Amino acid sequence: MKKFLKGLLIFVGVGAAVAIVFAMTFLPAPLAAVKTFFSAVERHDYEIAYELFHSDLRQFQTFEEFTSVAKMHSSTFEADYRLWSTDAEAGSATVEGQLTTLNGGEAEVLFRLVEQNGEWQIVGYLIRDESGSVDVGLLP
Repeated sequence: MKKFLKGLLIFVGVGAAVAIVFAMTFLPAPLAAVKTFFSAVERHDYEIAYELFHSDLRQFQTFEEFTSVAKMHSSTFEADYRLWSTDAEAGSATVEGQLTTLNGGEAEVLFRLVEQNGEWQIVGYLIRDESGSVDVGLLP
């Protein structure tokens, strides 16, 4: 009986690991780009985050401007991403989500992306949290 339980636990553990790897591997590409963006900002690796910007967005917001805004908001997020939705078609996508802030509040985010040369790049974004609202490249 102990061997059976041990085997069952191993089977369940391996199954869970496979499910996690599968889910991480098959995230929609636009959502993966947005999560990479937030991960870089949380680590204060602003160069990596800025590399995800499309060239049009880079003309609209310089690296220095982005870094200034990112520093205001990066300390408010924790890695609790939830309620993501991705709408993608014909080389463009919208990713919306809610994040939990470190003080237990909520932040709403909206990203618009385009696919260029097989990579998803951010063309505009909106972040609303207790620090305020940032709208870059979405509204005319």
